[in-house]
Amino acid sequence: MGAAMAAFTIPALAQETKKETKKDTTAIIWRQIKLNDDPREIHTSSSYSIAGVEVVQHLWDSTHLGYIQVGMANRRAAAVPDKTISNYLQDFTQKAFGQSFKEGGIKMLWVIEAIRIGEKTGAWSEKAYFRFKGTSYGTKDGVNYVQLGVTDIVNASGGMDVTHKHKSNIVNALQDLMNRSSGALDAAFTNPTSMHTREEIIKGYQEKRNIPALTETMNEGLYATFADFVANKPTMLEFDTKAEKRKITVVDNNGNPVKCWGIVKKGEVYKVLENRLVPLEKYQNGYIISTFVQDAQRRNAGIFWSAMAAPGAAFIVEGTTRLLTADAYPNLNPSPEATAIDMETGAFIF
Repeated sequence: MGAAMAAFTIPALAQETKKETKKDTTAIIWRQIKLNDDPREIHTSSSYSIAGVEVVQHLWDSTHLGYIQVGMANRRAAAVPDKTISNYLQDFTQKAFGQSFKEGGIKMLWVIEAIRIGEKTGAWSEKAYFRFKGTSYGTKDGVNYVQLGVTDIVNASGGMDVTHKHKSNIVNALQDLMNRSSGALDAAFTNPTSMHTREEIIKGYQEKRNIPALTETMNEGLYATFADFVANKPTMLEFDTKAEKRKITVVDNNGNPVKCWGIVKKGEVYKVLENRLVPLEKYQNGYIISTFVQDAQRRNAGIFWSAMAAPGAAFIVEGTTRLLTADAYPNLNPSPEATAIDMETGAFIF
């Protein structure tokens, strides 16, 4: 059964996100997704043995796996691992493949950039959505690593009750990464094209997050493009908004409509979408839609209402996010519900 959640907090994260929150902090109820870590075979052969795997998570959100639907009313629930995400991934890898590890073999490093799940209910069935990205590296001497393989998955599967599919999808993705990694060993070490230390590899991932939108307080103003938003450089400092017939229009000082990616008003961030404002909240290493952070949602609506002083403004801010779809994945049909922003493109992700 679901449990009532504590007040919303944003944990302070170390560079490799070693301090991780176990339980959900943004939804009323949560569900744990437990992995089946029974021993598994490695389905590729190599002249090299494997000594072990170190798993490093580099997820933008290390607390949630995503959001699912529970109960007859399809209430939203946060899906979370049953332990910190680093232990979740490391423990599975060791228990599932550890029987095949041999001393003196190749030491692997896996960097997991994406694990995200979602659900959507249709007229006769449900859809389970899955996103995974992991890259593997290997070393002979414990110092110099060569890239082995990449598993990059975005898919959807249907059924009458799809919640059970999520744990299988995660396990199968990790199995695929192991198979690709093992199968690439011979070629990778016969003619290594580029080698890096562990520190260099991790630094490369960390630099992806060293952007003003994540490290600085956002400046007030209008952002014409997502690139402007990432750089925290407003395109226009003076602007206004008009609310009429349940639509928001962003205008310049002359009252002319202005197209833009988003705005920051009184410290609150909004993405502008089809004459609506989507409130966003900075969360860990990304921006989550404020619908998923209830206290922040109310704060966003309240602040904008006071700033707008226009009938219908609160509805436009607060009611818009329930109908949003994850447009980062146009090949998924039907589209999953949006929960956050892709920090590389500015599109919605599930």
